[in-house]
Amino acid sequence: MFCISYAGNDYNEFISILENYPLVELRLDKCGFSSELIQNKFSTQSLVILSFGEKVISESDIKYLLTSFDNSISYIDLNVNFDDKTLALLIDYSRKKQTKIILSYHNYLETPPKNDLIKIIDCCEKYKPDVIKVACKANSMEDCANLLSLYYDTATRVPEISKKLICISMGNLGKISRIASIYLGAPFTYTAWKKGMETADGQFDIESIQKIMELINDVL
Repeated sequence: MFCISYAGNDYNEFISILENYPLVELRLDKCGFSSELIQNKFSTQSLVILSFGEKVISESDIKYLLTSFDNSISYIDLNVNFDDKTLALLIDYSRKKQTKIILSYHNYLETPPKNDLIKIIDCCEKYKPDVIKVACKANSMEDCANLLSLYYDTATRVPEISKKLICISMGNLGKISRIASIYLGAPFTYTAWKKGMETADGQFDIESIQKIMELINDVL
């Protein structure tokens, strides 16, 4: 499955995307939508992910998130580096509202050693999220290979984690990971809804990645 990641400022455009794609991420750290808009119930069958990205979360952000749970939000994406109190509050509230949890780790500078990445995944799993996302900058193809190898590692070590793991290598060197992850078991991969609207370095637009995967599927 593809998840359209949206960070624009046009609410009508966002609603239009919801009407055409089954899974959409709204980047609250970039879009600037008011809490009043987010509190509107989305009249769509699409699944909606709310994400703050790497923004440092404040008390007003927490209030914003809590009010946003009272509509048709399907997932909340939380940074594993949030303080324990904030994580516990948001996770507890999301479970009460039956909102699924994505727990994310981002490193925009480098890909840590594999053993460190395994520890990060294990740290995320302590909170029992529905999805674990690890996204790191790839400075070499070895970085990309190490990140993708986490799918095999978790499948052999803790099989239940591998079914909810998304590993993304950011940057041009990591583009292949956004395609390979689907074939390695990721529940979905993130795309832009059109060229020029990417929300992360190395992200494909939906049309391009669909064409690439059609070619791959033709020869498999």
